[in-house]
Amino acid sequence: MSNLITRNGKPNVIRGGIARQFAPGLFYMNGRTHAKGGIDIGKNPRTGVEVENGEVVQLNKNGMRVFSAMPFLTGESPASLVANGADPDIVFAAQENFKDRFGINDDGTMKAEYGLKVSTRGDDDNKYMTFKRMINTLGKLYYDAKVKAANKNNVDEETISYYPSLETVQYIKGKEAFRPNIYHDGKGIPTIGYGTTQSTKAGKNAFKLYGKTGMTEEQASSVFNETVREMLPNFISATPNFNRLNDNQRNALFSYYYNVGHGGYTRKSPKLQQALKDFNLDEVVNQMDFGYYDTKNSGLRKRRDEERALFNMKSMGGQTNKNIAVQIPKSQIKIIRKINSSKANFVDIKKS
Repeated sequence: MSNLITRNGKPNVIRGGIARQFAPGLFYMNGRTHAKGGIDIGKNPRTGVEVENGEVVQLNKNGMRVFSAMPFLTGESPASLVANGADPDIVFAAQENFKDRFGINDDGTMKAEYGLKVSTRGDDDNKYMTFKRMINTLGKLYYDAKVKAANKNNVDEETISYYPSLETVQYIKGKEAFRPNIYHDGKGIPTIGYGTTQSTKAGKNAFKLYGKTGMTEEQASSVFNETVREMLPNFISATPNFNRLNDNQRNALFSYYYNVGHGGYTRKSPKLQQALKDFNLDEVVNQMDFGYYDTKNSGLRKRRDEERALFNMKSMGGQTNKNIAVQIPKSQIKIIRKINSSKANFVDIKKS
């Protein structure tokens, strides 16, 4: 990592642009696009990273993360979401979820099974393909992949990029509560972190890595985000009429799904499933009742009441899920405008 980060904790830009810090550990990259050579970070070309104008780089003790400038999260780019105040962990999870769906490697190349073996990096015109063009190429794959997984419930194209709102994710984490070591939940299921069980790949890996030593909150958050990414396709396919639900209804059901598990949401809740199929929203609320009458766990009753209240709340933005976008802090609006209006000429920046 010393190759990528300067002594004062900034991206070690070698040529092609500059890094403008707008928040602790977050840098807006200004400079060349990939098509014009990109912005090179790190002196060693084998371990360095090429980013481009408009992307956001995050630095922390675990290393470096790059947020794309392409608007593939319901019309927003990961970079703009982070710059506008969204939680970087949640945004990164959504970005990686998109990459996983369509076989995009970390270096920007397509995995062979998708039939596109060209690279988004380098100056060779025969191999070069900009990320923007790649996203256009992925359009049909994006639609087909998600609809194929959820076609039983007539999920439309608008639904394919659903991700729980920032508030919903924070709510779930708060309700699950962080536990550094393995414990048994109310049903006797081994659990760790933020309600993580071994029902997902992320959960199984967490038990292997941290089962004996315990985990930090940061590690638990990372596992939680991976778990959410894994759960979403199954959650959507297990929710009849998902495309007819508004933001709040989807988020309320996802909180319920995360808590009760896939089996508790499907085969153990036939009345809930039937209510969703009938689009009987009042009955859906009534059937969100797992643990509601458990006198030994009053917290479940409170959570169910809160999820029901969210489900019944009118969606301020209609039925279009704005994903993980949040209000832009006023303090950052000025910074973003200043960055966007900058007319500086970028030249190769060489370390002296």
